[in-house]
Amino acid sequence: MSIFSSITRRPIARTVIALTLASSLTLGAGVFAGQASAVTKVPPSEPTAAAPNCLARVIGKAASGELQLSTPTCYATFGDVLQSAGYAVADSKITATQARDQGLIGLASPSGGAVMALGGSGGIIGTHFDGFNYTGSSFSVWGNDCYGGYINLTGFWANRVSSTINGCPAVFHYYWQNMVGTSEATYGFGGNLSTLNNNSESISYQGW
Repeated sequence: MSIFSSITRRPIARTVIALTLASSLTLGAGVFAGQASAVTKVPPSEPTAAAPNCLARVIGKAASGELQLSTPTCYATFGDVLQSAGYAVADSKITATQARDQGLIGLASPSGGAVMALGGSGGIIGTHFDGFNYTGSSFSVWGNDCYGGYINLTGFWANRVSSTINGCPAVFHYYWQNMVGTSEATYGFGGNLSTLNNNSESISYQGW
């Protein structure tokens, strides 16, 4: 065997090895990608840029009156929130203000206001926003009465609420948790907060 023959063959052997290694890596990456795509993506429990509208359901009530909520689920649109809450919504891009004006939520809704206070079938008893005039991220609470139950705001929503759409005749916002301290209420269809803008840590849902 000549020296030239040996020199010529080495790059070929290395090329074969390199191609085999590259193919293995590509195959491995494809399998991993397939496994990753098969994993179900869990919706966030706090607002994100992609999912700013959140919904939690009342699943119990403590002796103190504090409402026990399910883990919130956040969605891309407010229409997605309504659909998850069981509302018939044709346009998933509907805004909270449009939903209120159309009577889907708020005191004009079939399950809202006085009907809710009398033990209606249930619905969104309040939607809270981190911007004025029902803008920004939102947090909706689904329940079935307006008897004064309350929630404590923690995490993202502590000291964050700027406006509220009422599902009960009166929604009280409190400076501290457990309905302690200065309070400010929104009545009727709801409204913006003033003294407690970005300063409430608990909220109660009440009748007139």
